[in-house]
Amino acid sequence: MRFNQDGIVAIEKKEGSQVKKYPLYLTLVWAGLGFFVSIYAYKLGLGKLSVPGAGFMPFWLGIIIACLAFYKLITDVRIHSENAGTDEKNVSAAKSRYSGIGKLAFIAIILFAYALLLEPLGYIVTTFLAMVLLLRFAGYTRWILIIIYAAIIVGVSYFLFHYLGVMFPPGIFRNLGLG
Repeated sequence: MRFNQDGIVAIEKKEGSQVKKYPLYLTLVWAGLGFFVSIYAYKLGLGKLSVPGAGFMPFWLGIIIACLAFYKLITDVRIHSENAGTDEKNVSAAKSRYSGIGKLAFIAIILFAYALLLEPLGYIVTTFLAMVLLLRFAGYTRWILIIIYAAIIVGVSYFLFHYLGVMFPPGIFRNLGLG
C-alpha cells in the first residue's frame, strides 16, 4: 500500500503489476474534522459529567467521528486487499452495494422530511413512517416485518423517553383530543 501524488491509496495486486486506486479524501477529511472539533471543544471546557461544559458534547462527537473515520479507513483497506485477487465486477458490485451518493441523498431526504413533519404529524406517526422507509431502504422486503419492527422501535423509544420526562409533539393526536 502506498499513496500517490493525488492522495489516493494504491494497493498493488500480488498476481500482476496492475495497481488499483481507492480515494481516501473523504475518510481523511472526516478524521481531520473529528480531531479539529475535539480540540476546539476541549478549549471551550469539558466540565464534569454531572455539570457538562460547553465543549462536552462536541468533544465526544468529534472523537466518535474520528474513530468512525479510522474504522472506515481500516475496513476499506482490508476489504480491498482481500479482493485483490477477484475480478473487477465482483469488487465493483460489493463497493456499489455499500456506497453511493443516491443512497445518502435518500436518507437525507427522509431525515429532512422527518424534521418538517414532526410537529404537524407528531412523534408517533412521523417516526413510524420514517422507520418504515428506512427499514425498507435497508433491505427488508417483507412488509409485515417492516411494520412490526417500526412499531416496536416507536413504542420502545416513546415509552423510554416518556419515562425520562421528554415531551413529544402530539401532532394529529392533539386534534383528536388525545394529546
